[in-house]
Amino acid sequence: LLYRYFAGKQEMFLMMVYQFAQMLLKELGEALSPAPNREEMLEAVFNHLEQREIDYQRLHLALNDFIRLVGVENFQNSDEFGELIENHLL
Repeated sequence: LLYRYFAGKQEMFLMMVYQFAQMLLKELGEALSPAPNREEMLEAVFNHLEQREIDYQRLHLALNDFIRLVGVENFQNSDEFGELIENHLL
């Protein structure tokens, strides 16, 4: 059933990463919105990172394992990775 919606495991994995990253970025944006100056914005960033430290570590480890599995060149040259970067993270 999953392959009806995704071309393969790489696309499915990258979409999960994208969704998770979007959630973290949304939370970070919400934490930054009330900050009136740069000092408070920086404090909000570090507070967010501290509160979600384990999630960022897990995201980092999952990406590292995935890249090791498929190889750096395959990962960098994959259509899914390029599309993810171009459409969602830039």
